[in-house]
Amino acid sequence: MPYATIVVNDYPGFDEASDLKRTGVYRVNLWVSRDTYERQTSGDDGSAIDYSVLDKVIPHPVYGPQSWLSVLNPGPVTESTVKDLLAEAHDRARKRHEKQSTKRSVS
Repeated sequence: MPYATIVVNDYPGFDEASDLKRTGVYRVNLWVSRDTYERQTSGDDGSAIDYSVLDKVIPHPVYGPQSWLSVLNPGPVTESTVKDLLAEAHDRARKRHEKQSTKRSVS
């Protein structure tokens, strides 16, 4: 299971809210803890999110409910935050992998 992805195009009929067909626009997606997701999205009621805004941490337009965050074209406003979120996502993935490896070696 990925902990972070970079997406460069829309998926018609499924994931078009980010408007990735714009020249040079891409989206970084990060799977974070529920606490981090809540902290990053506090204040967003979900009804008026502009999923096409650049350089802002927002819920993923499709997978937000599963604690996925996204940022379109991370820049000066989100650079530090994205690095921290990526480190958290990687750490969570590493721990999941270690736990699964331990289970396999015991079986």
